[in-house]
Amino acid sequence: MTILKTIGLLIAGIPLLGGCQALETAFAEPAKAATPGPAPMVTAAALPATLTISSVSVEDEWSYSDGYALRVAEVRPDGVAKYDRLDAEGQWFVRRALFIEESQSRKIHRAVVYRTGNPMDLLSAKINQPITYIREYMRDRELIRHRTSWVIEGKEKITVPAGTFDAWVLVMRTQSLDSNWRGFERWYYSPAVKNYVRLEYKYGEGAHGSRVLMTYKVK
Repeated sequence: MTILKTIGLLIAGIPLLGGCQALETAFAEPAKAATPGPAPMVTAAALPATLTISSVSVEDEWSYSDGYALRVAEVRPDGVAKYDRLDAEGQWFVRRALFIEESQSRKIHRAVVYRTGNPMDLLSAKINQPITYIREYMRDRELIRHRTSWVIEGKEKITVPAGTFDAWVLVMRTQSLDSNWRGFERWYYSPAVKNYVRLEYKYGEGAHGSRVLMTYKVK
């Protein structure tokens, strides 16, 4: 039985979806890095009126400026896909649309449960309409609970080393329900690339970071 089929059995009946996310709450967002940076905000007229997430295919690949690299290993009939980290052997995650349901890092395995709300509501959300939910997962026998929100900021035409793309600008904020930890990500998601072409992020006390798409291969 493949790992995706196993996951499907484990989460049957539970509305799972998620990953590194973030809360619609007041805290400082990371400043946009100067280099490499996106072009000035331009409406991406080629994109449809509502957010669209492209279906991935086995062997789709992306590589980024910080060495981060992914390849789609499996795609389930419902569209949930397993991504292998090409830059970190043995590490992977399972994602539905934008939302990670399960992951394996070097030391930690996580399976996410969504207790309230449905992240997939983002696909029908309006500009600046926050989609908020609570997600949980176990880390080394410790229950981690986050309140997370996503919001669509708009559309932008952005140039990165891999090319120029029409992108949805998506922001997610997350905050622990049990500590002061907070996280932030801003995605520039391109339906043509089937992934983000730029990512800006800050997690906890870590430094602001970003990555941009260098090369990709999609079917």
